[in-house]
Amino acid sequence: MTSGEVRATRTLAVLILLGIANHSVLNGSRVIVSLDALSMGASPLTVGVADVAVRVAADAAVRGRGRVSGPHRHALADARSARR
Repeated sequence: MTSGEVRATRTLAVLILLGIANHSVLNGSRVIVSLDALSMGASPLTVGVADVAVRVAADAAVRGRGRVSGPHRHALADARSARR
């Protein structure tokens, strides 16, 4: 392997590890916040509604920022034409 290939392999490994760490931290924080709210006396319904609100807000924030290509492009075009 050339030095460029080794560097690319290391970069990919670092990115994968960062993605795993990011996922773990985000999911862990959701659990900790939910348990903390329950320990403070919040009802399970309140905690559930707050969790759903955060997830929906995060999903709405990133919706449409991804690359639209392949078969999804056609589905998106169909959805847009159906709204008209």
